[in-house]
Amino acid sequence: MKGKYFDVVSSELFSYPNVEKILEELNIKEIYVVKTIKTKEDLDCIFPKAKNYKGAFLFTDLNLYHVTKEKPKNALFLGQGGGLSANAAILSTKSDIHLYNPISSETSIDEGLARIAKQNKKIIFFDIREIRNNQNKCIKQIQFILKLLKKHKVEFRFVSMAKIPEELVDPQVLERFLQNFALEKTLIKRIISEKP
Repeated sequence: MKGKYFDVVSSELFSYPNVEKILEELNIKEIYVVKTIKTKEDLDCIFPKAKNYKGAFLFTDLNLYHVTKEKPKNALFLGQGGGLSANAAILSTKSDIHLYNPISSETSIDEGLARIAKQNKKIIFFDIREIRNNQNKCIKQIQFILKLLKKHKVEFRFVSMAKIPEELVDPQVLERFLQNFALEKTLIKRIISEKP
């Protein structure tokens, strides 16, 4: 599958040599470099110098997002998901913050939240590292969540959140992995190539 792909990666990735060359070889052209925001001071971050990248902010506390007055244009805003209440808080807001990593040990998205996500034009981001590290927990939940998201036509993406070059995912490998979830080829192409 040829084309330009996108990914969300950690700012730590750019401390490694040749990262831009690796991204180029994988044909990942649209790159969001994420900075985790745990405190107000984290908002004063400097992103690495990289070609074709945009900033992304991962808020571990939704209140920090709401008190941030000046939000950079063209940036991606993510809220740390997990349990049902954390996911509901992010999906229920009408702002431009999207849900990152909705997986937990319990039900994390239900029929009602899927409807709210569609209504509020949210995108659900699944962390490929989480899937690699917790396969038993993640695969079953992702299957359940994807059925709900497809039913309600909610946008979703799979991102690497790579901190080291070895965590980057070849888009062709990701395409084959996503076929296991009975997703149509056109949907898979959109998931891995369209920026949010």
